[in-house]
Amino acid sequence: MNLGYACINTTLGKQGNFRTMTVKKASSMSEQDRLREIMSRTRTNIDNLATIMQWNVDNNIHVYRVSSDLIPLATHEINNYNWQEDDYILDSMDYIKKLAEANNIRISVHPSQFCVISTERESVLQNTIKQLKHEALVSLHLGINDMCIHVGSSKPELFIKNFNQLPQSVKSLIRLENDDKCNNVDTVLSICEELNIPMILDFHHDRVLNGKSKVQSYISRIKQTWNNRRPICHISSPKGWNDVISAHDDYVSIKDYNMWKQWLVDFDVEVEAKAKELAVFYLM
Repeated sequence: MNLGYACINTTLGKQGNFRTMTVKKASSMSEQDRLREIMSRTRTNIDNLATIMQWNVDNNIHVYRVSSDLIPLATHEINNYNWQEDDYILDSMDYIKKLAEANNIRISVHPSQFCVISTERESVLQNTIKQLKHEALVSLHLGINDMCIHVGSSKPELFIKNFNQLPQSVKSLIRLENDDKCNNVDTVLSICEELNIPMILDFHHDRVLNGKSKVQSYISRIKQTWNNRRPICHISSPKGWNDVISAHDDYVSIKDYNMWKQWLVDFDVEVEAKAKELAVFYLM
């Protein structure tokens, strides 16, 4: 079992975080100032990612989820900065990719909730495809092979229909996660098996939105969706004492960890706790 965390590293302070930018902020700037500011924030984000990755190496962390906000306003029409023509960014990404490969660190990405494949609105679908194509390009440069997304609505048939409109560069990266609102393990696993998509099991989401099956009955089926690759799963504990609360607590409770770890042995585990890397150390 390999344990890791997502995005922010609290130990590193400002160097463990990522800078974003609002459309309102960008709109208030001149074209030249906007270009300079987006470039500056992107370079800072890439530098911070390199710092985090080195910290992961030094602390024996082999699973890490990269922020989807590395490049502020990346696909927005107001963005006048092309990171693909910036040698500083490309060289830094190549360094991070080689660092991860040399130290056996599995890095993934989880695009924002605004990426909805199972939509009836063509404009939303096209914006989603645009964003996912961007994430796929960043993934190529960073050596990311796992892009986690949700079904996104209560109409899984729309996901299946629209999935076929995605370019192969995106399809090959997608891993589908059960959620805590409308698509439980039973639904998501069926989609994954139909479309040949690896499934990411979120244990807490399964607790909140339980299906008709028990964990032990579908673990082997989930593993099979990965076609002999090592599967990823997510673990977290609810904030407070109510198991059906979706919000994540600072740490994963030992009770939850002891309940799940019999199934975690063969997985790479992303700890979705507010305390980030400290929550990983706690479980270690």
